[in-house]
Amino acid sequence: MDWQFFFEPTVQLVLATALLAILIVIGIYVLMRVRAEAREDPTSPSELLSQFEELRARGMLQEEEFKKIKDNLSKKLRDQLKPSSEAE
Repeated sequence: MDWQFFFEPTVQLVLATALLAILIVIGIYVLMRVRAEAREDPTSPSELLSQFEELRARGMLQEEEFKKIKDNLSKKLRDQLKPSSEAE
């Protein structure tokens, strides 16, 4: 086989374009899968709070950081529960 064929500029351009197209298709596929999984499994604020409590217990979060996170998540949790409690 004549390998010189692959060193011609036109062939290299076609191969590079095909490789780029394949990488774009793979990227789009991965992005769609990640988005679909993110929509399927939203983590609730209470679950997030318990995960951050665990990080604080391990010493990976400082108390001030945890307090800010806790305040934000508590507000989100109250906002989620507010419409359901008004409906009763």
